[in-house]
Amino acid sequence: EDALTRLRCEPELIVPGEVTILAHALVIPSDNIKDQRRRDEEIEAIAVVDVLRRAGCTVQLVGVDGAQPRGSHGIAVAADISLDAAADQMVDAVVLPGGLKGAETLRDNATVQALVRRHASANKICAAICAAPIALGGLLDGKRITCYPGVEGQLPQAQVLAHSPVVIDAHFITSRGPGTAIAFALNLAARLCGDDPRLQAEARTTARAALQARLDLWDALLAQVRGAADAPLATGA
Repeated sequence: EDALTRLRCEPELIVPGEVTILAHALVIPSDNIKDQRRRDEEIEAIAVVDVLRRAGCTVQLVGVDGAQPRGSHGIAVAADISLDAAADQMVDAVVLPGGLKGAETLRDNATVQALVRRHASANKICAAICAAPIALGGLLDGKRITCYPGVEGQLPQAQVLAHSPVVIDAHFITSRGPGTAIAFALNLAARLCGDDPRLQAEARTTARAALQARLDLWDALLAQVRGAADAPLATGA
């Protein structure tokens, strides 16, 4: 049984003599009480929390605009900590879920920006998925990244690898969108679980190879939805 299988299936991945994980991550979904359009994509937040907790990491879900963040599809979760309480923490990773309007909320929040920049200055992992790389802004200048299609124009100084599910450059990790959320989470786990080189290698290999099929499926579904939207409406006789 390999380490990646244990990561997927067991609630704990603490195996005496094999793995010691002390990593601590903050996941900051972009809740907005007044405007549902300015909330996060739930899967991009919850997939990260789920995978990292299975890997034995301490993960705190941060409430930006309340104690019960609600995503763009109306799914509510309980925040572990408020943004004000998280603002002075120094952790191993800060993770920003996407959703275009939600990413703008994170970009425009001064407390979130100060938190992210302080961690970037300390060479801590700063990760963003979908449209959320715009909330990292100038920190990504000259970096290789990926993002949701169409967001590239807001990151003119970054080197965008448009068809890569996940891109790692130094301590920055970026990913494309909902269809690559698990690959994104696995790569985060691989970086944070650095005491287990086997897990690190297997997670990266799986994210690049097996999870490419998920990206292809997501692109196919998007094309199907767009095709349906463009099709003429059927009319009765």
